[in-house]
Amino acid sequence: MQYTCGTFDPKFSVWRSEPARGGSVRLVLGVAAFSVLVFIIVRSVPFLVADFQLGMQLEDVVAHDSAARAPNEVIRANVVRCAENLGLPVTADNVTVTGGGGYVSVKVDYTVEVDLKVYTWVIYFSDSSNLHPV
Repeated sequence: MQYTCGTFDPKFSVWRSEPARGGSVRLVLGVAAFSVLVFIIVRSVPFLVADFQLGMQLEDVVAHDSAARAPNEVIRANVVRCAENLGLPVTADNVTVTGGGGYVSVKVDYTVEVDLKVYTWVIYFSDSSNLHPV
């Protein structure tokens, strides 16, 4: 007695003898969309990483300068210097420093324009750091 698993029916076959219609068009569109996504990521991620680093450095600057009892103008200049070292377009007008009685608050609001060749993407960033008296 021979065991049989069933019969082969070609209409349920996974393999096709001829390619599906429109497959190459979908492939080209998929590769193009993926390429655009990669291009946008490559152009914008450096600014996102630099903003994250600025946020980390902002805490250090506030802690150091408030411990040294530095005036607000010195704290503002140090924040701008840190942003310039990271390649961010931060000016003294973008930095707000308030404080008194051991409390220091620094807020940095700025924009970055990312040139995507056909569109300029404006990314808004806002970083802040507060140091309360102990």
